[in-house]
Amino acid sequence: MLEIEQISTQEWLGTFLALDQPLTKVLLLVAICSDQNLVSAKETNLFKRYILQISESRITELVQAFQRNENLYAFRNQLRGSLGIPRQQESDKRRA
Repeated sequence: MLEIEQISTQEWLGTFLALDQPLTKVLLLVAICSDQNLVSAKETNLFKRYILQISESRITELVQAFQRNENLYAFRNQLRGSLGIPRQQESDKRRA
């Protein structure tokens, strides 16, 4: 299996679009955010726990929101907002 860092944005986006299950799609997006250092390991774990607890309809909403804009930053900020975490953090500037 390829590491996420070994595939291009177009390749992982193609993989994302080919997936059938919304839960798998959302977890892939979280893994990509983590791999691209858009979120910390702590946030990654919080996101995964949150995703596994929410309804399928909410997961589908997250997928649809990402598909509209294909923006990982917006996806990350949406999850942060759902968890009551500030959408923009000082650490975001340091990671960039």
